[in-house]
Amino acid sequence: MAKLNAPICSFGAKASLAKRLTYQDAPSGSRAISFPSHPDAKTPSQLIHRSKYQDAVLFWWSLHIHEREFYGYLANQLGITGFNYAVAQYLLGQNPTW
Repeated sequence: MAKLNAPICSFGAKASLAKRLTYQDAPSGSRAISFPSHPDAKTPSQLIHRSKYQDAVLFWWSLHIHEREFYGYLANQLGITGFNYAVAQYLLGQNPTW
């Protein structure tokens, strides 16, 4: 059961009820909002992208430590991690050949 910090009808209530309704303070005053629901639609394009992403992660873990360090070196110049760079390159189909 959710615990509120003040009575439900007060201006100072701050909490959520059963992951359905949230009472919160905002710059414009107190408000009650409902939780947004984001169903996992699993459209064909989402499933294809998820599969490609999983392949990219497997690609990363199949790399030798020196190859990962090379990706880390390239990624460091862009301010991201080697993993992020390798996955992005894999998804774009731009992997260097060793």
